[in-house]
Amino acid sequence: MKRGRIIFSVLAFTAMLMMLAVPTTATENRLLFVPANSSVLGYGDCVDVDIYTDINETDQAIASQFCIEYDPNCVQDFPSFDNTSSGWMAVTESNPAPGICRFTTSAGLGSISGHIKVGTLTLCCNNTCCGSFLNFTGAQYCDKNINTVFPITDNGTFQCGEPSIEVIKTVYEPNAGIWTDNITDAEIGDELRFRINVSTCCDHTGLVVNDTLPVFLTYNDNAIPFDPTDLGGNMYQWTFGMLNKSETMTIEFNATVNDYGSGDNEAFASAWCDEFSVQSSDEDGVPIAAGPAGICGDVNDDGVINMADVMTLWYDYANYPTSGSMR
Repeated sequence: MKRGRIIFSVLAFTAMLMMLAVPTTATENRLLFVPANSSVLGYGDCVDVDIYTDINETDQAIASQFCIEYDPNCVQDFPSFDNTSSGWMAVTESNPAPGICRFTTSAGLGSISGHIKVGTLTLCCNNTCCGSFLNFTGAQYCDKNINTVFPITDNGTFQCGEPSIEVIKTVYEPNAGIWTDNITDAEIGDELRFRINVSTCCDHTGLVVNDTLPVFLTYNDNAIPFDPTDLGGNMYQWTFGMLNKSETMTIEFNATVNDYGSGDNEAFASAWCDEFSVQSSDEDGVPIAAGPAGICGDVNDDGVINMADVMTLWYDYANYPTSGSMR
C-alpha cells in the first residue's frame, strides 16, 4: 500500500515538472503597445512606448511587417526608434510619409513564438493640448510554413496635455469700451453685460455651463445664443450637444445691479471628452463691487463736508501726521 502511494507520488511529481517545463505560449497572434495608452504633460515632452508581437507557439513566425499611423499634428513626426532590446534577429524601421512608421522583422534562419519585443518608439508632443490614436495597419506575420497570418491589433493612444475645457469670464466696461475681468464702481440700476467663453482642445459632448450671480445682481435677459434655464438661487444654465476641438462657445447676457454689495459672478462648465473618455471641467469668475458714489469734497470719507475735511487736506499737504490725514 505504501509502495503504491510512493509510485503515485513520483508520477504526480514528474507530471508537475513536465507542466512547469512547458514554455508559456501566446494564446493569440497579436500586435500591441506597452503601455497601450501613454501621455505627457505638454509641448516637447516625450514618452517611450514598447511595441510587442505576440506569436502563437503552434504557428510560430519567421517574419512580420506592419505600419503604425499617428497624427503628426499631435505627435512630432518621424519619432525615434530603438531596437537594441528586440527579440527579433533583425528589425527595420522607416517613415514613408508624415504620420506613418513602417516596420519589418525577421527571425533569421529559425522561427520564434511568445511575447516578442520589436523595439521602443519615442513619442514627443507636437502641441500644447491634443490627442492621437496609434493605429496598427497592414499587419502580417509569416509563419514557419510560409503562410500569412493576420494578427489581432491592439491600437493605442497618445495624449499631450490634459484634454480639457477652458472658461474665461469677462464683463463689459462701457466707459472704456472693453471687456474686462472686474467692475469696481457699479451703482444701483446699472446694467452689466457678461460674457462666457468656453474653448476646448478635445471633441466634447454634453457641454453644461452654469452661471451664478451674486445676490445684488438680477439676471436681465438679452442672452446669446439662447436664453438659459433658471435653476433658482440666482443660478442659470445653458446646455449644448457638442463642442469641437479648437472651437469657442460664447455666451452673453445682461444683469442689473439691484443693491450695494461685492462678490464674484462665477461661471462653471463641464463636458465629456469622447476621444479619451474623461470628464472635463473649468470655472472662472469676475469680481463685481457696487457702492454709493463718493461725495465730492468729503476728504476724510465721513459722509459730510465740514472743517475736518479742510484740516485733513492741510495736514496732508504739510505732510503732518494726523489721524484724519489721507495717508
